Amino acid sequence: MTSTHSSSQKFNKLEWIQQEIKETRKECGTANSGEARDKQYAEVRRRVVGALGLIATRSGEDLTPDTAGRLLYGLAISSRTGQPTQGELTEEGIRIIRKISGMAQQPAKENNAGTMGIAA
Repeated sequence: MTSTHSSSQKFNKLEWIQQEIKETRKECGTANSGEARDKQYAEVRRRVVGALGLIATRSGEDLTPDTAGRLLYGLAISSRTGQPTQGELTEEGIRIIRKISGMAQQPAKENNAGTMGIAA
């Protein structure tokens, strides 16, 4: 089966996940750092890491940076990632997840309803 993407455009899931982990650390600190300022950052980290774990086990053949970002956003804001939630997300937590997933760069009406459908 031939791919419609050239090898230079092929989505590298591992590199993308590593970049998302770096972005999460930048935004929320690490679990052992003094930057982990409050429970909301810990909740965002738990949700993003759980979502990245699910994405890592998924076949990467149908993923693009856009669909992976939407999937990350949808999984992280829902509590269905298999990770225990310690609390609810605040507006700030959702904003951080939007930024990490790349959804903050897209118009709001584009990424609300469609994103949840992808995550489901």
